[in-house]
Amino acid sequence: MLKALKEKQEKLNQLSAFKVRELKQLFKVMDGLPVNLRLLDPPLSEFLPQAKSEIEKLARRLRRETEILMKQVGALHEKNPMLGFRGSRLSIIYPEISTMQMDSILTAAIKSQQIGTIVKPEIMVSLVTSSGELEVILQNLEQTAKQTLLRLGQNIQYKLGTMMEVPRACVQPRTVAPQVQFMSFTPHDLTQLIFGFSREDRGKFLPDYIERRS
Repeated sequence: MLKALKEKQEKLNQLSAFKVRELKQLFKVMDGLPVNLRLLDPPLSEFLPQAKSEIEKLARRLRRETEILMKQVGALHEKNPMLGFRGSRLSIIYPEISTMQMDSILTAAIKSQQIGTIVKPEIMVSLVTSSGELEVILQNLEQTAKQTLLRLGQNIQYKLGTMMEVPRACVQPRTVAPQVQFMSFTPHDLTQLIFGFSREDRGKFLPDYIERRS
């Protein structure tokens, strides 16, 4: 939506500063315990206003034409967001977002470590369907980590992992597992993709299925 690279980076810098503050508080509370942090997962449309009045308000704040903004918001609308442009796909198409997240996590972790907090960050990639997707994302995260640690002149231990929520990823563990230090299986997502029903709508028919079976 923000086409100018400079403007994009300014917004990412603002998000980064916010994330660092929030993460420092989180690491303080979780002192000595692992903290699992999932990279951006929901589709971008979930962060945008939908009502016309809200879009008009946002247009005034951004100093944009309302009609243009409405078209941009509409372009991000998806018919099936759960299987759409989210998770690993966001990290591949917009690597600058995961770069910002990785940098923010490690910056907050190191600043927390400097004041005596024991930090154990675990960064997790979501909605992976293939080892190729994971490889691209992990390369970016590892390169970002090197740059962040070099910039801060500090070192910190962290783990990289992935969510196993797509059946295709689960049937090729030999290519996925060697790339990560941990995997998190999500039974509810796997169940709905394998059986072909959504967890939001299953209540409309599953109780009848169970009753008929008993």
